[in-house]
Amino acid sequence: MTQKKIGLSLKACQLALKDLDFALKKLNKEPAKSEYHDLLKDAVMKRFEVLFEYLWKLFKIAAEFQGSEAPGPRPAIQEAAKYGWIDDVEFWAEVLDVRNNSVHDYFSDATAPELTLIEKFADKSKTAIKKVEGMAKSGTGRDH
Repeated sequence: MTQKKIGLSLKACQLALKDLDFALKKLNKEPAKSEYHDLLKDAVMKRFEVLFEYLWKLFKIAAEFQGSEAPGPRPAIQEAAKYGWIDDVEFWAEVLDVRNNSVHDYFSDATAPELTLIEKFADKSKTAIKKVEGMAKSGTGRDH
């Protein structure tokens, strides 16, 4: 059952990543003084939040497949590093902090450093998704 959950979670992550990439491309093409620029930044932030939620839950499910537990985002990040799905725990912890701040700050504007971090997060997410997918396809988990 967990392997099936991983497959569903992978699909959700892939779709969320595609949506985030699309929003980032649109934002990067939009002039800063455009009437749509702020709207696109909001879209990027929301799509970032969604992808992060899907990813940490993917890490949780994949860790369970490996026989570990990850009851929340921080433990899921730790497990992802332990299994080699991510390589920079500090970066992912920073991403978690940005996500935590963004979901509780309804009227804040995304800063340039946050947007840069989100772009890097999107790139690192691609790699993480591929690594978890490879693990799942090989069936190397304990729960198969």
